[in-house]
Amino acid sequence: MIDPNAAPPPTPGPDVPDPGQPPNPAPPGPAPPVHDPPPQPDRPPKPPDIPPVPPQELPGNPDTPNPPPPGPAPPQQPPDIPQELPGNSPQEIPLTDPRG
Repeated sequence: MIDPNAAPPPTPGPDVPDPGQPPNPAPPGPAPPVHDPPPQPDRPPKPPDIPPVPPQELPGNPDTPNPPPPGPAPPQQPPDIPQELPGNSPQEIPLTDPRG
């Protein structure tokens, strides 16, 4: 049985390495910051071998001004539709007369 009043066994201090663990390697150097851009070269970049294409004007007549926007359309009136079409009136043709 363990005596609760007994002193704890001596433990090695922080300066004494644990015999079961290998010694710590040297700490790595500081990592380069991720957000910094890479250093720029001292000389300017080489120009491309293909010369740039000069800008071209779009087809059309630049001297003609833009036409004015169309105005509001005139109101359309419905054509005059007669209520009765021209022709024989119902009174002229009796329905009771026998044809023959």
